[in-house]
Amino acid sequence: MGETAVSAIVLFHVGPTLPQHVKDCVTKIRQFSDSIPVYVIGNHHGDPSAVWVDSSSSPFDEVRLRLEGLQYFQGDGNPMWRLAAFRLFYIQQFMEDRDLTDVLHFDNDVLLFEDPDKIIETCFAIHGRGGIGRCAITAHSDTHVVFGMSYFPTQLSVSRLTNPLYEQMSRNWHALASEHGGYPSEMAILSKYAELSFLPIIPCGSSRYAADFEAFKSVFDPAAYGQFLSGTDAEKQPGYMTDAQEAGKLMIQKRLRVFMEARMPYIAFDGTKVKLNSLHIHSKNTGAYL
Repeated sequence: MGETAVSAIVLFHVGPTLPQHVKDCVTKIRQFSDSIPVYVIGNHHGDPSAVWVDSSSSPFDEVRLRLEGLQYFQGDGNPMWRLAAFRLFYIQQFMEDRDLTDVLHFDNDVLLFEDPDKIIETCFAIHGRGGIGRCAITAHSDTHVVFGMSYFPTQLSVSRLTNPLYEQMSRNWHALASEHGGYPSEMAILSKYAELSFLPIIPCGSSRYAADFEAFKSVFDPAAYGQFLSGTDAEKQPGYMTDAQEAGKLMIQKRLRVFMEARMPYIAFDGTKVKLNSLHIHSKNTGAYL
């Protein structure tokens, strides 16, 4: 363990190729910070402005052994579901090995529109640096959270995610799938079983969606804002809204709209203009926002 803990951004991508949106994610970070360490755990190497960490290397041996026998989405045609949950165990191990604290993590199709150090400093002001409190994340709905943005104070904090996640993934697959309507994603499991804090996605409302807005004076995109601007992975057309998402519900009610101004994203909520710190570009058309 090092004597001085370091904050960072830690991403995760394992797959047959390195998609452009992952590269764009790193590029966008560097538009707002050329100093914060950026690590990408996975099986590829890309932009030298990030450190690309081999997920098959020996520091992760114990993680792989722990996870490989789980029934969780085993044999599913889309490996995304297993990897989306498993990444948290890799990130926790990496934070412990590198003595990282105050880590930001988000999905690889999320683009930053704020200095990450400023986000971390605000999280520190709220939660206390290096604390063992709860991780903070963006809530998607009353039943799902999503890594549109998340803040991990320490690896011990991440254990408050991985412990209940592993317990649930170790259950009988059919019972687990039945409980969650066939798709027990990490988003649903963590929402139901993990001890979480939340990052603001709207300026006011319940603490699940508006927590600490007064500290940030800005909001984060769980998914709905980027989906409205750029479409979904399946339907790559702007204008997507669904009342299954809290922000989507407010857009349908015409209380909220999302827009770009001078290449920066904003929402207007009940007539008040608010800056967006991130966009979750589910369509993967990230190049349009660089």
